[in-house]
Amino acid sequence: MLSLADFLYSSADSLCYYPGIHTLRRESAVVERVVITDTDWRLSEAEPGKAALAVIPAEGADIDAATIPQAMARLVQQGVTAIALTAADGVTFPDGIEREAARCGIPVLVPARAGSATAERIRGDLVDLQVAVQEAHREQIAYGARLATELEHRDPENAPARLTRWLAGELAREEATARRVPPSERPPDIITGNEVAEEAYRQVRDGKRPTAHIPGKPNVLLNRTSATRPFEVLVAASPREWTPHLVDLARQTARHILYSQGVALRQQLRKTELAVRVAIVQQLLTGDVGHARRAAAGLPSGQLTGQDARMAVLQCATAEDRELAMLAAEDATGGRALVSECPAVKRDVLIVLPKRIARDDAAVRAMLSPLTEGTGAAVGVSNTMPYWSLAFLYTTARGALAAARGAEDRIVVAAGGTTLSGELPQHLYAAWAAAVRAPLARRFPDGQRDMVHATVVAVAEGTTIAARLLNLGHTTVRTYMETVIGAMGLDHRQETHRAVAQLALTAPSVPAVGDASTTPVQPLASLLAHDGPRRWAETVLSPRSDPDSIELLATWLRNNAETIATARACGLGRNTVRRRLEALAHKLALPLTDPGGSGLHEVLWALVIRGDLDVGLLPDPTAEDPAPH
Repeated sequence: MLSLADFLYSSADSLCYYPGIHTLRRESAVVERVVITDTDWRLSEAEPGKAALAVIPAEGADIDAATIPQAMARLVQQGVTAIALTAADGVTFPDGIEREAARCGIPVLVPARAGSATAERIRGDLVDLQVAVQEAHREQIAYGARLATELEHRDPENAPARLTRWLAGELAREEATARRVPPSERPPDIITGNEVAEEAYRQVRDGKRPTAHIPGKPNVLLNRTSATRPFEVLVAASPREWTPHLVDLARQTARHILYSQGVALRQQLRKTELAVRVAIVQQLLTGDVGHARRAAAGLPSGQLTGQDARMAVLQCATAEDRELAMLAAEDATGGRALVSECPAVKRDVLIVLPKRIARDDAAVRAMLSPLTEGTGAAVGVSNTMPYWSLAFLYTTARGALAAARGAEDRIVVAAGGTTLSGELPQHLYAAWAAAVRAPLARRFPDGQRDMVHATVVAVAEGTTIAARLLNLGHTTVRTYMETVIGAMGLDHRQETHRAVAQLALTAPSVPAVGDASTTPVQPLASLLAHDGPRRWAETVLSPRSDPDSIELLATWLRNNAETIATARACGLGRNTVRRRLEALAHKLALPLTDPGGSGLHEVLWALVIRGDLDVGLLPDPTAEDPAPH
């Protein structure tokens, strides 16, 4: 929809006001079509409801002056909002014509440049201009919509400011201004003193009306641009009347600003929720289930139900995929699992699965399989344990994840037979673990569960990942590990000692720090001699059980997993040893060379159980002589 201003102030410079003191000036008059009258100032075809700019031909200058009022009234009835006189050379229209037109509310225009143009030529030029201006208006509106869409996706927080600057730039061409006024600020100076404008501003700000148009000097447009009361107001002011197009442009931009603020708010709420989820997972990882449940009260119900759960670690193909992977995980679990980004590994997503939705391995595999189909992702899932054991579940899930990278469907669920702890005689294992941990109960009567859990993660994944995962300082994690392992009579610097500590701390049937079991305590060597551990050891090493590989792994572990010492003992170069270990890690599907010792400890236990390493290398705090031979 065009207005008279589009014809008066266009670059074509085609029309101007009739040079009379009574000429009515109304740039906001709507123009939807351009027509030519006959010599009696009649329209041959009337289109009711469509505002027209009527071109009076040169022959119409001979009209009887007495009939002009009647002709003007007839034009108004036929929808004419302005007339243009074909003021060709030698053509003179009756005097006072602009006075009669003003009485009927019609502006009178003439060609901006005198000449011999005919009515048809004037109409043709105006129609061409009308088409060009309409196309420019459509493009302007479309550009604003494209800019808003781009900003909503790329930078929603700054979208309101960017859109306001763009609108101000567009309005500046029309000598108009625009700015957003927060509700905490005073009304802008441009409306101060205008009681009508001030009242309209208060009504828009307080939510009594969404928009307002106050004519005057200046003409003011007000539009709401925020979602919460009291509202932010977009104030636009122009020294001229607002054209329909500029009114639409300002209102549409205000709607874009309002929507972009909603998008930014939703994204901010999403970020806040994700941060809360990370905090809840960190509380669970330190064994603080009570605080975790209270913090989860604002999340969808059912995410931390029951007493037991599994932990799944979803590793994306790239870190950029993680946001979409989290949404996919939420959909796959039906919103019944706690899904969080991993604070330690940028590619990982942590999924806490309550037992009620993860009762058996088949159900878990079916639930999570969509997350790996065609995505390049892999998923490792732990066995089921109480919520306070989430740190243990995390290390189990990370071990399963290492195996999942080489699996056909890229999902591995850690059942009882996939971990050494699951194959040990459980009552004997629990008694041995309780005896090893007894010094912790004596030294820390209150349990110090956070220290134990930090140690479990640090031993399995390294102190750096543990610090990030638990939101602790690197030095704090190292101190915890030294204290806990040392309290059990072990040396945190030795991998064999760390492996024994990990086995004792991750026993599933006793609390993090518990009383000694009444079951007689058997030595560690006796625990490892049962059929279950032997079958497990053969399974772990079966992908690469050739003598050369076994000898390299055994030598590496005898030398405390130090590459340089191993190279010296084997008579090989350091890089050669590193490459062979990396190849073995790939074949065994275990993270041998990653920070931490989860994969390394599995190989250590398997070699000891098979007899490739002397069991005497392992310290046993429950024995009379706990030091290794």
